[in-house]
Amino acid sequence: MRYIFLIILFFFRLNSFSQPTVSELNNLAFEYYYNGNFEKAKSTYEDLYKKTKSKYYFNYYINCFKKLNQNNEAIKILKSQVKHNPKDLSFRVMLGDFYNSAGYNDKAKSEFETAIKKMPDNRDKIINLANSFIQIKEYDYAERVYLKGEKMLKMPFNFELASLYQIKRDYKKMIEKYLDVLDYSPSFLQSIQNRLQYTVYNNDDGTIKQQLKTGLIRRIQKKSNNTVYNELLIWLYLQDKDYDNALTQTIAIDKRLNENGYRVLQIGNIALANKNYKVAIRAFEYITEKYKKSRYYFTAKNKLLESRFKSLISDTYTKKDLIYIRDEYKKSLAEMGRNSETYDAIIQLSKIEAFYLNNIQDAQNELTNALKFKNLTPQQLAKIKIALADILLLKNNFWDATLYYAQVEEQFKNNPIGYQAKFKKAKLAFYSGDFKWAQAQLDILKASTSKLISNDAFELSKLISDNLNNEDTNTTPLKMYSQADLLFYRNKDSLAILKLDSIIEKYPANSIIDESLFLKAKILLHDKKFKQAIINLQKVAETYSYDILADNALYLLAKTYINKLNNKQKAKEYYKKLVLEHSDSIYAPEARKFLNKN
Repeated sequence: MRYIFLIILFFFRLNSFSQPTVSELNNLAFEYYYNGNFEKAKSTYEDLYKKTKSKYYFNYYINCFKKLNQNNEAIKILKSQVKHNPKDLSFRVMLGDFYNSAGYNDKAKSEFETAIKKMPDNRDKIINLANSFIQIKEYDYAERVYLKGEKMLKMPFNFELASLYQIKRDYKKMIEKYLDVLDYSPSFLQSIQNRLQYTVYNNDDGTIKQQLKTGLIRRIQKKSNNTVYNELLIWLYLQDKDYDNALTQTIAIDKRLNENGYRVLQIGNIALANKNYKVAIRAFEYITEKYKKSRYYFTAKNKLLESRFKSLISDTYTKKDLIYIRDEYKKSLAEMGRNSETYDAIIQLSKIEAFYLNNIQDAQNELTNALKFKNLTPQQLAKIKIALADILLLKNNFWDATLYYAQVEEQFKNNPIGYQAKFKKAKLAFYSGDFKWAQAQLDILKASTSKLISNDAFELSKLISDNLNNEDTNTTPLKMYSQADLLFYRNKDSLAILKLDSIIEKYPANSIIDESLFLKAKILLHDKKFKQAIINLQKVAETYSYDILADNALYLLAKTYINKLNNKQKAKEYYKKLVLEHSDSIYAPEARKFLNKN
């Protein structure tokens, strides 16, 4: 008897080991299904459903019948499911779908109507039923489910209906329902923004965006106490870079809620970052005039000065204008005090003194004193050191500048501030003619997580490697170029151009000519000599179309025509050329975006 028991146990274990697990069957069925082997997939999903009774596997199982055009077989199975699971109305919807596939449209309609008639007064089950209709693209029935559900439960299905109308591309109803959601629950604002992002900004003629703006403005007028509509309108304006209207709406909210300028400060910062100085100035002026005792007052004051300065240097200016801005900084610092909270204003003041008014010693003194402030964070101290090193470089004090850069690099090894310091240290070595050491540092930086630093490092490294031929001991053209770059850094633009012209004249066949033309163009742009700059950029783009700076030149040409010469048509030509000839350029996405809008 004992032996018989052992034999039975052995065969039981052998049989259990030979049976595939649910996980194994699932993987196998998935592979069959997505490889188009629907017969085997059907059989496997049937086994899975029998083992687990999971609706997930049944849906795949029944869908295999559709793929195989076996409608009548599926109808038999689904009729049985409807009979044995009368409360699960999704089986009726599936049955109706197969009736339609088999050409029994009246029977399909009957099943759909019965499903809606038997719909229970349970929110989750109503949503599940609507989803069943959505899965088979019977959107009108899904809408009826939600509308009947609203009457049954006396509660809205706004979010679900908005999503359905989005699928149906009934955008007018979609907008109204999303706005109804906000009226009912403002906390859904971020979710609605995410859902609208794709639909609104992939509508070529802009009609959806206009419908949304119109709907929002109408709601704002009707329900002025509900600021969530203003917030959505602000988001819409920001997506369009319409900072002026975004600020107007933000100020309206600030006045209503008395937020001390917090939201206005954010819009000002966004406008400043996007070089819309007019709007930035209006935002920061609003805070400094209205909230003199606000915690944001000093921040707004600093940002106002920064915006005014950047606005000034973006256009034609005189020394008198610069002195006025410098004196405004000094007045502001006298009011706020020189301390850790105003360090960024001190850095900006030092740059004006050193780089624009040539008061290098005054700038150095400001920053040297700032290093002694109490309560400076390590990041604040690092920024002051970098600014001081930048100014020491103006004085030809390469040694002390290198020390400050090195200190920041050492303290912030895997941080954007550290990458910035390392790049500046490598650039300093480039200026001094130590090209191989500079290139070694730049090659490390090319893997930086900071996109801007990585790109700058790549371009400078490439410039050095292209023009530092081991077989050619003549490094004079490269040295002359680095000297011209340093002169440009020191705001000695005319001397820099003379140096570059010497390279172009003496070494016309040298590989550094395109870099020389490009740098000359940048200097001319800096000096507001746009037409001359364009001539040099065109030479780079056309004569050296195969080289690394060709896409940079096309990008700068487009930006110059847009921002300086107000000629979108010419900009379009250069952006189009950039996309067609340099599709992998880092500027290509921006070019494509411009072309899509224009």
